[in-house]
Amino acid sequence: MRRIGLATVSSLVVFVLSATCFFDAGGMMGQLIPQTTPQPPIQIHVDLVNLHVTVLDSKGKNVSGLQKSDFKVYEDKVAQDISLFNTESETPVTVGILLDTSSSMGREKLEKAIDAVKEMARTLSPRDEIFIMEFTERPSFLVDFTPAGIDLKRMFSGLVAKGGTNVGAAVEEGIFKMRDASNKKQALVVISDGLDIAGAGVIDKIRSHETLVYSIGLKGISGLRGVAAHIQAFNVHGSSLNVYAEESGARAIFVKSLEEISGACRTIVDDLKSQYQIAYYPSNSARDGKYRRIKVEMNHAGNGVQFRRGYYAPRR
Repeated sequence: MRRIGLATVSSLVVFVLSATCFFDAGGMMGQLIPQTTPQPPIQIHVDLVNLHVTVLDSKGKNVSGLQKSDFKVYEDKVAQDISLFNTESETPVTVGILLDTSSSMGREKLEKAIDAVKEMARTLSPRDEIFIMEFTERPSFLVDFTPAGIDLKRMFSGLVAKGGTNVGAAVEEGIFKMRDASNKKQALVVISDGLDIAGAGVIDKIRSHETLVYSIGLKGISGLRGVAAHIQAFNVHGSSLNVYAEESGARAIFVKSLEEISGACRTIVDDLKSQYQIAYYPSNSARDGKYRRIKVEMNHAGNGVQFRRGYYAPRR
C-alpha cells in the first residue's frame, strides 16, 4: 500500500467467526459444531490521525498546562472533533540522531557535534531509546537501538570528516529504521552544515509517517566564502533542513557558533518532553490515498504552534 505509514493510520480489523452449540436432554452444553457454510469475516476499519503538537510562547519557550479546549484542529479546512488529548512529558520516545560527517564539517565542527550528541543521549530519559547514524553521500549506522543514557565515548572513535552530503538519503534511511523502534513516538535529529534542496520523495516519506524530523543547522560557521556564502545564506529557509522539519511538525535550529550546538540539542529534548498528543477520527472517511492538509490553531493569541502539515489517506 503505497504512501501509507503504519504510524500515520491505525487499522483495526475485527474478525467474527460463527459457530453453533447444542444442548443435550439434561440441559448440558454439548460439543461445539462449526457451521457447514463458512461466513465471511466482518471488517471494521478505524482510522486515527495522531499529532505531536508543540506550543511556544513569544520567546520560543514551550508552553505547558494547556487543555483540550485550547486547541482547534482542521483537515482540509474542515473542523475536526478531537478524540484523544494527552500531555507527553512521560511518553517514551525513540530518537534517531543523524550526524553529518562530510568533509565540509571539518574536525572542529565534527568534534563539537559529537559532544552535543553525547549530551543529548544523557539528557533523554532512561525509558527512551536512541540510534545513531553518520552520513555523507550515504548513511551508515554507528549505534543500533539502545537505551538512552549509555556511555557513548567509544562509539565515535575513528570518525573523520570526508565526502559529500546527502541529507535526504539519511532522513529516508532514518524513517525506514524506525519500523523497528520500541516506542510509538519517534523523532530524528539531523546535525549538519549541509543546505541541499529538499527532495520530493523524502517529503512523501515524511508525510506518510509520524516521525518528527528536527534539524540543527551549522550555517555560517566558517568554511564558506564569497559566492558560496551568499548562496548558503539565501537558501537557508528553503533548505532541506527547514522543509523536512516543518513538514513533520518539528523545527530547524540554525546555530551561529559551535558553542550553541549543545543548547540546540537541549531545546529539542525539551520540545519532545513538552508536546501535546492530539488525535482525531477524520470526518472525511474516503479511503482514496489523497494528501490531506492539517491545521492546528490555538484559542490564545501570541502562541506559536508546530504540527505535522498533513498526511496521505489510506487506500482501500
